[in-house]
Amino acid sequence: MSNAERRDIYTLEPIQQHSDEHVLLDSLGGRLKLRGLIDKRTNDEFGYTIDKALENFVASIRVLLGTASGSKKPPQKLKNLSGADGQHYNLKPGGEPELSKSKIQFSKLPDGRLQVEGRVTTRDELGRLAERVLTREGVGIEEFIAAAENRSEPSPILSVKQELGSAGRRCIAKMASNLFAKDNYAVFLSESFNELREYVLHDRDSREPVGVLNASLALDWSKTGFSTLDHVIGYHASEGTIIGLVILFGHYQFVVYMGSTRDSIGLTRATYRVNPFLRLERFDEDLSLLDKLGVVSGHLSYDWNPDMFVAATNAILRFVKGDTLDAFKQALIEKVITERWKLDTRLTTNAATCIARKIVEEYAIFCHVHGANG
Repeated sequence: MSNAERRDIYTLEPIQQHSDEHVLLDSLGGRLKLRGLIDKRTNDEFGYTIDKALENFVASIRVLLGTASGSKKPPQKLKNLSGADGQHYNLKPGGEPELSKSKIQFSKLPDGRLQVEGRVTTRDELGRLAERVLTREGVGIEEFIAAAENRSEPSPILSVKQELGSAGRRCIAKMASNLFAKDNYAVFLSESFNELREYVLHDRDSREPVGVLNASLALDWSKTGFSTLDHVIGYHASEGTIIGLVILFGHYQFVVYMGSTRDSIGLTRATYRVNPFLRLERFDEDLSLLDKLGVVSGHLSYDWNPDMFVAATNAILRFVKGDTLDAFKQALIEKVITERWKLDTRLTTNAATCIARKIVEEYAIFCHVHGANG
């Protein structure tokens, strides 16, 4: 079927204006874009509704880990978070806090001296905020900053809201649907998937199709993929039943009941995975991860217990501490060298290994800061 004849896989209307649709959201590091699946109007509506909801759900994790988007953009800092000290803060990529709004106050002491009190992020900022008053009082900025008493305060505990909601779950169902439709476009257009379509478009379905894998069913992701913080989208077709899998940062694990179809001849299974640190992506050749889906699909609970998210978030936060995250990234680099270039990283005196390590380290840094392709 040519692009001119294709229909939107969600509205089933003829596509009037083609639009590139990401399989995995760009904000999560996805670069794989498909054309001929949805109309631009549908894509735009998803962008400011369900896509935005999922982006907001993972925003705090992205900021803490400092992971760039698929289009090379760093995460936006979280703004105006409430601190335990009653102040408000922004959280910059990498988890560094800053005051949402620096504030200083001026007063005259009985002896005529100028007193300045307040909270600022840096001494340079102090000088900038005080410049006009200092000029009026005839006080030099450098002299003022040199005389200022500097008292560093520890970073307070910040409150970050993390809520998935029905719109975020619909985006999860959409990503699994995109991958399935990529390989099985004609099948996905059949009426067998109408309930899933209605769910993604309008949050209408006879039952909630998106479930969370609880601790007893959680997939062991530690020995597969690029790292334990990979994103994965997959689907499994067994006896006409299609089950989707979406894993975010290795620990938020979702299963999507997509539908049943008699037209299952030729349907197989597939996974697409992305590492958000080095921006590596691939279609998985080892599909053993999906074997368990056929077992658990008939026993899934769609009870949204918030404790499941708390446990997953806490597991991810173990990597946030600076030295832990650095060690994790270094281990990932070593793994890429070993598996892709077949070099023994233990042989540090080996010239080829040293060169490989240097290249991958610089590549990882370049990816993190500038978002290199590759």
